[in-house]
Amino acid sequence: MKHRLCKILTAAILMSTTLTLSACSGCVRNEEWGYFTVKFYDDRETAYITGLTELGKQQRFLVIPEEIDGVKVSTIGERPLLQMWSSIGWADICSDNLEKIYIPFSIYIMGGSFRNSPNLEKAIIITNGFVNGLNGRDETQITRYYSNMEYLDFSAHSQEYNGRANVSYFYNYDIEENYGYYWIDDWDYGSKIEFIPPEPEREGYTFGGWYKEPECINKWDFETDVLPEERTEINEEGEEEVVYQETKLYAKRV
Repeated sequence: MKHRLCKILTAAILMSTTLTLSACSGCVRNEEWGYFTVKFYDDRETAYITGLTELGKQQRFLVIPEEIDGVKVSTIGERPLLQMWSSIGWADICSDNLEKIYIPFSIYIMGGSFRNSPNLEKAIIITNGFVNGLNGRDETQITRYYSNMEYLDFSAHSQEYNGRANVSYFYNYDIEENYGYYWIDDWDYGSKIEFIPPEPEREGYTFGGWYKEPECINKWDFETDVLPEERTEINEEGEEEVVYQETKLYAKRV
């Protein structure tokens, strides 16, 4: 009996030690990179954005990078300590100043990550229509998610939280990536565009600005040009609704 009990205790100790070692192997500290706190996993082959640095908390607009220090960003969220767990914890994007965040379509977004940014009204998803994650939304959160599609395929999200971005930037050359879209944004009708996206790159060419037509005749002036004024119409239910108007801008390449 004692021998059997000893075996059971030994096995329990070994299991506990194994779990502890597994957990410690997953205990990765946050590193600060520009505006974001980041955790690197898998021998620095995968990066998870876990929050904001003090500098990041001062920004009105933030762009989630696709890579940090040459490492692909996988997720906005926390990776579990034990690899056997399949769930991912939310990040803590905590800022009173943040109004808008831009997120590449390739990055998984853990729902609830923006719960501590009370003024974050818009998350712009640079996507071709499908968005990863976004499950577990905080009902007190005011953030709406925008794409270049009329309706987004959000898991566990209803259409009331979705929006169609009204400003589209195009690569403006023969390219199939993301259906030719380079960037999207959403601003109030009749207002200026306050955020200029990063310049698109193409080997052998220099970027020459954003234009109002594919032929690149009239350049968009971010200091003076405004979006069209808001228009409304009566829908089939007899209710007044805002008419969607898309402003298209095209890259000029020299």
